[in-house]
Amino acid sequence: MQEKAWAAVDEGGVMKATTRLETLATRLLADGEGELAKVALAEAYRLGQTRQISAEARKRIKYGTRALIAPPKSKL
Repeated sequence: MQEKAWAAVDEGGVMKATTRLETLATRLLADGEGELAKVALAEAYRLGQTRQISAEARKRIKYGTRALIAPPKSKL
């Protein structure tokens, strides 16, 4: 979901990206990932205000959500 937000920013769709980040924050909060949800929500607010993305927040969201994905089961 965050990848679609970054793509929307690159295409000039700041409002669309902001909405996607807010949705991501809601889902993270529902999954018990409050700290990561705060980062996503803060980045959505920052993006809406300044139309810029924080490189640090982008990395935290990217790697934080990546860590939530279960690794594929190996076939033995």
